[in-house]
Amino acid sequence: LIKLLAQWPIRLALLACWLGPALLVAVISQQSSLPADTLFGRYMSQTGWAGPLVVLSFSGSWVLPLLTSLVAGDVFATEDRLGTWRPLLVAVRSRQRIFAAKALASLTVIMLLVVGLAASGIVGGLAAVGNRPLVGLDGHLLAPGQAASAVLLAWASVLAPTLAFAAVGLLGSVAFGRSPMGLGIPALLAL
Repeated sequence: LIKLLAQWPIRLALLACWLGPALLVAVISQQSSLPADTLFGRYMSQTGWAGPLVVLSFSGSWVLPLLTSLVAGDVFATEDRLGTWRPLLVAVRSRQRIFAAKALASLTVIMLLVVGLAASGIVGGLAAVGNRPLVGLDGHLLAPGQAASAVLLAWASVLAPTLAFAAVGLLGSVAFGRSPMGLGIPALLAL
């Protein structure tokens, strides 16, 4: 985990996920023309709970597959690129333990990224617009407490597909090694 967090692309992704959505939601919420073509986009100036849902719709399509490519798609290929497989495999640890540690470290970082996206979108929306009722999919108003639980459940629903993309990224990292194909498999699968 320390080795993974020491890489500058991972640090940059963490910073972007924890700050980017808040800034994006705050700026878009104050615009006169809102993204009406996305679900909940037209409500971004009315309630702070619409912003994280707009971030979720964009993240589910593009951001999460790219983040899993960045983290899981490179976790084993890094050893291949740096030529550190030999000392790592000669170590006292078993291959299964090394694989499990690398997989758990990459999944931990991916979960930090997803939590950062969700928390940042929520904080940005609530700070920019406020804790007001959200219009649900059926047209009825959701009280702020109901909206909060709906938003958290919506973000929780992307954890399973994100972990599936991470598993594909791990497979690509092991199977293709240094090849860019290993990095791109989750993004290609999402496409």
